[in-house]
Amino acid sequence: MKEYLEFTYWGEPLIYMVLCFSLFLIGKVLYQLLHPSIDVDGEMVDKDNFAFAITHVGYYAGLLLAIAGMMSGSGHDTLVHDLLLTAAYGIAAIFLLNMAILLNDRLIFSALELRKNIIERHNVAVGIMEAGNSVANGLIIYGVLSEEASHVLYVLAL
Repeated sequence: MKEYLEFTYWGEPLIYMVLCFSLFLIGKVLYQLLHPSIDVDGEMVDKDNFAFAITHVGYYAGLLLAIAGMMSGSGHDTLVHDLLLTAAYGIAAIFLLNMAILLNDRLIFSALELRKNIIERHNVAVGIMEAGNSVANGLIIYGVLSEEASHVLYVLAL
């Protein structure tokens, strides 16, 4: 019974949960900062844009996978050290996911005019494609961050 009253049983998971929710909020804010021309509430509620809803949910799924990647590795010596590494890798994962989305929009799929097809034309197929792209990038980031290695270049080579 004593083990259930200790800090390590309740406190540490609660701290990690707050950190992950904070990282998710940072990802949400960064998405809105990188896409200032898109009114998320307007697209979802006022215009009832299903294509944008699929794209947005795909981004959140990719974000969830990217954040889960750094949580799936083994712990470190102290709670503070582990929290600092988790926060640093989480912010890096959020940055990488958003940069991958921007690169895909501007370089790989530039001929499709993704924003125009999703925002103006409400093209669901393009929304699914961009959502799948976010999930795929989230899975890649998950794989990189969950790998235990002695050096970052080793992980990048995998």
